[in-house]
Amino acid sequence: MPRMLGSGSAGDDVKFLQQQLNRHPPFNFTRLGHSILGTIIVRLDVNGTFDATTEAQVKAFQSFKGLVPDGVVGPLTWGKLLGHTVITTTGFCLLGRDLYDPFGASVVLRGINKMSVFDANDPQGLVSFPEIKKTGANTVRIVWAVTNDLSPGGPKTSTATLDALITNAKRII
Repeated sequence: MPRMLGSGSAGDDVKFLQQQLNRHPPFNFTRLGHSILGTIIVRLDVNGTFDATTEAQVKAFQSFKGLVPDGVVGPLTWGKLLGHTVITTTGFCLLGRDLYDPFGASVVLRGINKMSVFDANDPQGLVSFPEIKKTGANTVRIVWAVTNDLSPGGPKTSTATLDALITNAKRII
């Protein structure tokens, strides 16, 4: 789940919030028999800043959906915006087609493969991982084998080698 947002928040998760609010505009209160006096519903600039206009839109949306219009975007408001129950997570999460880190920043995975199969020269990645890091990669796909019957007959990857690869990848990249 994206972090709780309110006045002064900024970042990619605020951009996502603004995009979601723009998917519901205007709430067409008169057609549905509702009215909010003094509230003007406008299309938000998707700028990543939780400003007064964004807060007003959040409050209007919350009112329209029967939530307390406090201007704070927490699990209930996220749930109404996204159309499903939202659970709290301390790890990465998907919002739409985007991946976000625990701080709400958008993450783009850029990676390279590291073979453990057929690579007897660098079994723990001590040569490969520093080179992979130089490319700007933030992920590495470790290719390993669970069986001995691979063509051209390479050995399976031991759990000790796999553990060393993962440990070194986390430490170096």
